[in-house]
Amino acid sequence: MLEKISLLVSIIAILSISLFSLSLNPIKIHNNEEIPNLRDNQRVILETIIIKEKNFGNSKLLLAENNISLICDKKCPFLIKKKIIAEGKIESYNDLHLIKLMKIKY
Repeated sequence: MLEKISLLVSIIAILSISLFSLSLNPIKIHNNEEIPNLRDNQRVILETIIIKEKNFGNSKLLLAENNISLICDKKCPFLIKKKIIAEGKIESYNDLHLIKLMKIKY
């Protein structure tokens, strides 16, 4: 009986934390210099123009005019020379900071 109560409390706590983290507003960033000050998985939002696209494994690597590197799946549309508003999460790979895109408006 005690194990069932503990399991139920744990599940409720995990769900509460998940819902809380989803409700946090993303941080607006303007350039690449702001990213190292943020932690991995931090939600961010930015407005920029894409200047370059490159295939990167099963993803596309996008370079924005303000020197921010973005990554999206291969299904994301052709965005070169388009102004976008993007929301994503910070990811780091060997001192390279990327934004993994979750939403794109263009």
